[in-house]
Amino acid sequence: MIELNATVTRPCSKIQEMDYQAEARNGIRFRKLFGTLPDVLVPEMYSELTSHRVLVMEWVEGQRLSEVNDLRLVEG
Repeated sequence: MIELNATVTRPCSKIQEMDYQAEARNGIRFRKLFGTLPDVLVPEMYSELTSHRVLVMEWVEGQRLSEVNDLRLVEG
């Protein structure tokens, strides 16, 4: 499982609010790009339930990349 928050490259200041509708769109795009890879599970975004202040996505059980002991699984 890849966490979307681990892929964010732009920092967000405390003053700047996150736009969760934009994050949902990014999640949908990420799922289209990487969701078909073996051993990669990207949660589904529920855009119709998401607002600027609330992000609703599928709950996915998994393991953080930082917790994987066998780096061959991570590096492919």
